[in-house]
Amino acid sequence: MLTHLECTRCGEHYPADRAQSVCPQDAGILYARYDLPAIKAAFSSARLAGRADALGELLGEEHDLAVLAERVRSDAHGQRARSTLGRGSRRALLKAIARRRRRLRKRALRDGGRLYARRPKRFVRRVIAAVEISRR
Repeated sequence: MLTHLECTRCGEHYPADRAQSVCPQDAGILYARYDLPAIKAAFSSARLAGRADALGELLGEEHDLAVLAERVRSDAHGQRARSTLGRGSRRALLKAIARRRRRLRKRALRDGGRLYARRPKRFVRRVIAAVEISRR
């Protein structure tokens, strides 16, 4: 996605496939110029935002189930005037809630790890790989 090098003094362009930092004509500094639209397409912030939103939905659902389980347990201990669930139904419901919460937490940890664990060096490798693909 690096397109060329450009001299800050004369504006001359040089190929980016050779390591150089000074213009051979006037000793001006060479700036790297990138194909920003291609970079933006390869590393979309909308895609990242979508992953973060999906993670938020998972965590929100897990929280709602935790609140529901606590409500069911408080009904069982007589903290509410009338309990609408029988003992067997309550146990089955709490078991189903616990199972779903485990699955949600597992998925949230996996997705959160993917979303937030990216190291800078890994990001650079992804950019380089995208450049290689774009050159083909």
